[in-house]
Amino acid sequence: MLARLDLPAAAARPDVRGRVLVVDDNEFGRDLIARMLAQLGHAVEVVPGGEEAQARLTDRSQPPVDLVLLDVMMPGLTGPDVLRWMKADATLWPIPVLMVSALGADDTVLACIAAGAEDYLTRPVRAELLKARIAGGLEKKRLRDREAEYQARIAGLVRAIFPPAVVAERPRLFHSDAAGEDDHGGARHLAGADVVGGDVERVERRVG
Repeated sequence: MLARLDLPAAAARPDVRGRVLVVDDNEFGRDLIARMLAQLGHAVEVVPGGEEAQARLTDRSQPPVDLVLLDVMMPGLTGPDVLRWMKADATLWPIPVLMVSALGADDTVLACIAAGAEDYLTRPVRAELLKARIAGGLEKKRLRDREAEYQARIAGLVRAIFPPAVVAERPRLFHSDAAGEDDHGGARHLAGADVVGGDVERVERRVG
């Protein structure tokens, strides 16, 4: 069952920085973390397990989640299960995931980092460390969102400037791959920016 903490003072703050989903089967643990996040000015939602997390993350009628705090050990779908599912989904993989574990950097947590988790927190969670981890994850999410928007604008410009036959003939020149990395595992490239000189706003004005 999806729950929202009733914290009017935090919700009224104008500097809410992100919507964080806390996934934890331990009610005390998840509510403690959620209250800490609310005090930092974040919009917070909590769910008690992996299945509920999947339902929330795929619910398009709800505001999008900016970051997930994911407990490692849960009945049913575990934290690693949910992480692998998210990273295999093209719409969910950009969402940063922080693992929460009572055991510290054990083999399971390290495997989660290798599978795409941004970082991990050890129980009991320290407020200052939580603040730093969340801030770093949200900044990465904002950069990814900005890059995705930039890529969409580049694609629109390419379609407006070049004949369809040219775009179809050399698709990798104008589009980055779906995983966001090149063939060698490097950072997402903006090949289309080279074609239009990198000044998207100026070219958009000229094309428009």
